[in-house]
Amino acid sequence: MVRPDADRREVSTATSSSSSSPERTAYEDDTDFFTAARNDSQSSLGALSLRDMTMSPSSEEQERRHRLSPVSRLPPELLIAVFSRLCSSSDLRGCMLVSKTWARNSTEMLWHRPLCNTWQNLTNVTLSIQKPDGYFPYNSLVRRLNLSNLNEQINDGSVQPFMQCKRIERLTLTGCKKLTDLGVCSLIHGSRSLLALDITGLDAITDHTLKAVSDNCGRLQGLNITDCSKVTDESLAAVAESCHFLKRLKLNNCSLITDESILSVARYCPSMLEIDLHQCKQVTNASITALIRHGHQLRELRVGHCHLLTNNAFLDLPKGVTFDSLRILDLTACHRLHDEAVEKIVEASPRLRNLVLAKCREITDRAVLAITKLGKNLHYIHLGHCLHITDTAVIQLVKMCNRIRYIDLACCQRLTDASVKQLATLPKLRRIGLVKCQAITDRSIIALAKPHPDQRQKPGPPSLLERVHLSYCVNLTLQGIHALLNQCPKLTHLSLTGVQAFYADVNLTSFCREAPPEFTEHQRTVFCVFSGDGVNRLRTHLNEVPESTYDTEGTMYDDRDPDGDIDADGQVTGLMNATGINDDDDDMDEGDAAEGTTVNIPEVRKFTSSQFMKVIRHRIDGLPPRDYIKATMKLKNPIAFTPWPVTVITSLVYAALIISLLVVHHVVPDPPKSIEGVDLDEAWLDLQAISDGFHPYNSHRNDEVRDWLLRRIESIISSGSHHAGLSLQTPATVGQRMSASSFGSVSASIVSDMTSNVSYGLNATSSGPGYSTYFEGTNIIVYIRGSDDDPTDWWLEKREPKGDGGVLVNAHYDSVSTGFGSTDDGVGVVTILQLVKYFSAAGRQPKKGIIALLNNGEEDMLNGARAFSQHPLSKFPRTFLNLEGAGAGGRATLFRSTDTEVTESYRGSPFPFGSVLSADAFKRGFVRSDTDYSVFSPLLGMRGLDVAFMEPRARYHTDQDDTKHTSKASLYHMLSMALSTMKGLSAEANSTSQGDKKGSDGVWFDLFGSVFAVFQLHTLFALSVTIVVFAPFTLAVIGTLLYKTDRFYIFSGSKPLPSSMDGEKVSIQGWRGLSRWPIAFILASGALIGLAFLVAKLNPYVIYSSPYAVWCMMISAWFVISWLYLVVADALKPTALQRLYTLLWTFLASWIVLVAATIFEKNPKVAGSYLVFFHFACTFMGTALCFLELFGLPRKTDYAVEKQSTEADQITGPLPEAGNLSSAQILAPSDEEGQAPNEGDDEAEFDETTSLIRGSGPGRTTFKHYTSPNQRAETAEHEAPEHSSRRKAYGLEQQWSYTLPSWLWVLEFLVLSPFPLVVVGQVSLLLTTALSQTLADGSNILTVYIAIAVLSISLFAPLGPFLHRYTYHIPMFLSLIFIGTLIYNVVAFPFSSNDRLKVFFREQIDLDSGVNNVSLTGVSSGRFLMDTIRALPSATGKDINCVSSPVRKGLMECSWLGLAPHVIPSIPTGIPPEANYKDWLTFKVTRARNSTNSAHFQLSGRNTRACKIVFDRPIRNFHVKGAGPADERLPKVGDEGSKELRLWSRDWGRRWEGDFQWDSHNERGDKGRVWKGNGMDGRVVCLWSDANTRGAIPALDEAWRFAPVWVAVTKATDGLVEGSKAFTV
Repeated sequence: MVRPDADRREVSTATSSSSSSPERTAYEDDTDFFTAARNDSQSSLGALSLRDMTMSPSSEEQERRHRLSPVSRLPPELLIAVFSRLCSSSDLRGCMLVSKTWARNSTEMLWHRPLCNTWQNLTNVTLSIQKPDGYFPYNSLVRRLNLSNLNEQINDGSVQPFMQCKRIERLTLTGCKKLTDLGVCSLIHGSRSLLALDITGLDAITDHTLKAVSDNCGRLQGLNITDCSKVTDESLAAVAESCHFLKRLKLNNCSLITDESILSVARYCPSMLEIDLHQCKQVTNASITALIRHGHQLRELRVGHCHLLTNNAFLDLPKGVTFDSLRILDLTACHRLHDEAVEKIVEASPRLRNLVLAKCREITDRAVLAITKLGKNLHYIHLGHCLHITDTAVIQLVKMCNRIRYIDLACCQRLTDASVKQLATLPKLRRIGLVKCQAITDRSIIALAKPHPDQRQKPGPPSLLERVHLSYCVNLTLQGIHALLNQCPKLTHLSLTGVQAFYADVNLTSFCREAPPEFTEHQRTVFCVFSGDGVNRLRTHLNEVPESTYDTEGTMYDDRDPDGDIDADGQVTGLMNATGINDDDDDMDEGDAAEGTTVNIPEVRKFTSSQFMKVIRHRIDGLPPRDYIKATMKLKNPIAFTPWPVTVITSLVYAALIISLLVVHHVVPDPPKSIEGVDLDEAWLDLQAISDGFHPYNSHRNDEVRDWLLRRIESIISSGSHHAGLSLQTPATVGQRMSASSFGSVSASIVSDMTSNVSYGLNATSSGPGYSTYFEGTNIIVYIRGSDDDPTDWWLEKREPKGDGGVLVNAHYDSVSTGFGSTDDGVGVVTILQLVKYFSAAGRQPKKGIIALLNNGEEDMLNGARAFSQHPLSKFPRTFLNLEGAGAGGRATLFRSTDTEVTESYRGSPFPFGSVLSADAFKRGFVRSDTDYSVFSPLLGMRGLDVAFMEPRARYHTDQDDTKHTSKASLYHMLSMALSTMKGLSAEANSTSQGDKKGSDGVWFDLFGSVFAVFQLHTLFALSVTIVVFAPFTLAVIGTLLYKTDRFYIFSGSKPLPSSMDGEKVSIQGWRGLSRWPIAFILASGALIGLAFLVAKLNPYVIYSSPYAVWCMMISAWFVISWLYLVVADALKPTALQRLYTLLWTFLASWIVLVAATIFEKNPKVAGSYLVFFHFACTFMGTALCFLELFGLPRKTDYAVEKQSTEADQITGPLPEAGNLSSAQILAPSDEEGQAPNEGDDEAEFDETTSLIRGSGPGRTTFKHYTSPNQRAETAEHEAPEHSSRRKAYGLEQQWSYTLPSWLWVLEFLVLSPFPLVVVGQVSLLLTTALSQTLADGSNILTVYIAIAVLSISLFAPLGPFLHRYTYHIPMFLSLIFIGTLIYNVVAFPFSSNDRLKVFFREQIDLDSGVNNVSLTGVSSGRFLMDTIRALPSATGKDINCVSSPVRKGLMECSWLGLAPHVIPSIPTGIPPEANYKDWLTFKVTRARNSTNSAHFQLSGRNTRACKIVFDRPIRNFHVKGAGPADERLPKVGDEGSKELRLWSRDWGRRWEGDFQWDSHNERGDKGRVWKGNGMDGRVVCLWSDANTRGAIPALDEAWRFAPVWVAVTKATDGLVEGSKAFTV
């Protein structure tokens, strides 16, 4: 080398003249011969000679005169060479005492590299340098300055004393992060001798420092600016232009560096030996091509993670030109390279020794076969993660390149024992990496251990293997490892994490080295690496333990294991899952953990219970004594967002809630043994008495019931508990008086109202004339005087009552002519009897008076309630409770309420049941039937509640409405509700008593029949408006915060790299899954609509008897279709944002629906929109939680940078510590700079600290052996865990999702699903009950099925965000359910004896001609009506005439000549009834005197008290003799007149007399007939409705007897038999 003394004389060195090395120039020869082994580098440029020191001539003369021995006259060069061999500073200090000459040269050695490892040493050095009168010029003696040991303390001020040291050659400032441009530039300024500069990790350094380097350091040969991220092309290009001697350049992670500066380096630095561009991601093909083309001396080129490189980087090299100097080429994670590039590399660089192709995933056997051409030159080959490589290529590689010392084949899962057996033949193999090569077995390990014979077939030397990596080679057993240990005496490192045999005995794992501190607790648990002395101790232990101890006959997991550790496919899901064995593309080293993966294990060792317990106690303290794998599995999160937890938790929650809803809906609470103040058994006996026969208004049984009720009430009030008996004999005077009586301490009056009558008219349900009614009431009224009431009998005095009014409780005691009326409305009647008993008892007088009304005539268009409006007591009540029945049992439902305040009284009911949605249905006309509520609220202005039984509808108005088909539990439910509500309504004065003040519209619903929610509609409106605005605003704020914090992954396709100058982006895949839920929703919902049409077409009435079969079909179809699409889409393109996108779509859709609902809440006051509100509120909270979950994600910028660095991870370790790379690393030459081509190949020894790429000595890492910061040196004693994104991201979802909380989905699910399921589920069951059996009444069929489809979607849509995580078990089960229910719903007979089809009976007799037509009205589709008629004997052979029903819309009426009725009991025996038809009714209709458009009528019918007059043209007014005064609240005719005048009398055979008027102008009749003139035509009709006597109506008896068992016959109109005569005026 050249020593920089005054004469520039050459000094002999130990350089090689081998022709195998490239020609070397003078400036390249930089190796010092005097550096000590413990120096921070291999070489030095030399020290100052005496000629360089400033000494006076007299001093030299004096020195010559006083030399005492010849040794003092040795030349300085020789002295320096001798001193350089001294390793101790104390020895050098001893030399200083010999003579001044020795002192001068020793001082040079001591100050050549001052020791600055502590702050005190640094202080001493700086003080000596700053001494003005020092004996030696210390500042000029310092040649090497290394401050990296004090990197945490060094700042700009600390280095100021060294500004005087202008002869520094090597400056190492690694990791001194407090230094800035100011401090570094002060050191560099004027340092013309600087040869090496290392400022690794100084992230504050900018272009200013490098410009100072270019201006002052023209001799610079080495520059390390790793992690100086602020350096740009401008300054680096300036350095390249000024420092032509630059040989070694490290630019790791200088993200701003581009082709511009690298091209300058290639152009201006022809002596470049080593260049490292690791993570310089903006470097492209042009830079690499230029570096190789112009760098004829280039020995090492590292371009790992330069993702922009393609094949052209090498294919563009000049053809036919070779670059023999290139020895090391690192192409880690250059994933765009293919086989063509590798072939060109081998062709252009035939002397490559180290080739790293880790994670070049596109290369195949073709590339490996090209590498074989390197032959004996190849020493190091890294092919980790080259997944396409097979045994063929590896075998050929071994045959051609037999000097390979290190080979890494991690994750090459196609390799088998054949490859490893061939690798075992390599004579110089020191290290081998087979991590996750899961196909290899003990045969491979034994082959590696076995000594191979030489060419003369003599036993070869022991194996030279030093480091063996076998982690997760799951097929290995203890025997193979034992053989490896015994046959490899030089083995110093053995990694066996995931090899099951080593977890069987705690004695084995006790020899493992400690896991690295950065590992998690779980990773520490599974860590199994032996190194150093641990290998020797393991070998000794295995040799000492008897072989039988580790017998391999059994397996830890066999097929008979009851614990099921191995599944049907022979896959272990315990430790392998916990330790993270998977089949992805990444390295899996010790401690790595991944969830949800499996590895095939044909056989694993079995161990005894004692050994097993040792393992558990040693490895997992505190866990129960289960096998290790199961214990490890327990560490997994049981509520993670993985298939089994999602399936189990959501299924259990849904199942529990649905079952609870069904139980609450169908199971009525059992009554208690006793209820204070009432007697349930007594009420039940009363109910049996009342319902012992048909008792419509137009029947004699009705009078009997009325008389019985009067006696019963008198008995209750007078004697309390005394029962009146079941006899219904009525005194002649009871029904003819109004009486007022007072009994006991509570004043109670019984009013038998036999005087009130009412005349009114109603509009038709559709356009056209309506009808008018005259009705004479027979109501029973009980007035229980309140303590705050007017004490007088004010109603007798015909004056207004004083006070705040009272409470009305109402039920009707009449039934339909074909039903016994147990629930319609017998239960209501006996409930009122018990209320009378309760409130009339001593000590229970209410604050406000109670009117108990038992009205008669409700079934005939609410006539009884209207008659009550004419009684003086109707002015007293302000609130009411109406008790009704529209079924035959079940729970009594609150289905209408006038306002919130009244409904509050219902809250105290022990078992509340109902929803405001039913009230909305009544308001909008969706429910055709009506109750007395419609009279009390609109007509009388009262505020109140409407409660009724509502299921099963098939028994409503039929002969199954009896005590046999109801229960005491139903009676108790209504009674307890009524008692609680009446207590509330009759309590102290409150807003409900202010009858003139209208209450607020309310919203109410129950929860599980136990909790009742009531609040104002205005509150719902305010909440709706608030959340409509607040919800999107909140999500927008959260989204903005996510965007500001760079975590807005949704709608993100990619993320630009912050250091990219050409727009390089990292894929985020945030858009993935965006449209998935809408498509799935549309497909599944469309399928349900199609099913609705299908069933409505093929078997429309199946829902009548099997509503839950339809529900199951709809739900299973929607679930399975949604799941199938989502799971397939997730399998093809998995995304971690599926849940969020589903919630976003749901949020958007429900927000739109809520906006519409909010409008309807304001007008027309739709309260049922609370379903929409709560659904949206839950969706909003779930979506907000899912948004907040994104804050757990890494910043997109961090992820983008991390992604770039992790895509090419090798089996690497942690970054080198600050200070480990000294300036010596930068200037140290490569092996071959001073060595013959193959020199040292055979002699080179490796130890634990040797670099994987030819380390130079213990503890020394030089530039030529430099390893990339993110690439783990295999010298590390452990293997670091995989990157967390690889470890924890579920399946193949985006890698950035690994930090998402795995448990938060449970909270989102609990917020999102249960409450909407409950509220919507209750309404669904309510609507199912209300609608499923209304088809017999003519309801639209398709509407019912569409409603169920919509409700099915609403119920299960909240599962949408979680469906893609479901296992196949539930969907497969539901698929079977769907197939079964679909077949059933298409082919099943729709009716049964419990769910009978209603047909409506009517018999019409023309009393003029004697024609008797019997008709049945029923559903128009199907054969059911005709099958019923054909079953009747009287219809056999008759002509059946079928037309659309004139009285029941949507149904068909079929008639035939039927059996004559016997409704007139006085006809002599033997005379046919038709002989006296003309006597059944008599009438006279004559034109009024002096009038052209009015007439007078007289009408009476035998054995009836109901007749009517039907007009061909509408009348405009009428008057009945004896009617009360006109009531302006009740117009007599409809808006378009009346086509009927219905007459009801309380007396039998009463003669009606009155007048009616009509318009005289021309009119068009109902059938298009134009009436001219002033005449009037019509028919006079009388009705007979008493069917209690068998034989009275033979046609009806025949229908009841012979109709199929699945048919229920009920009345079609008010009369069962209608006899009519025509009239003309």
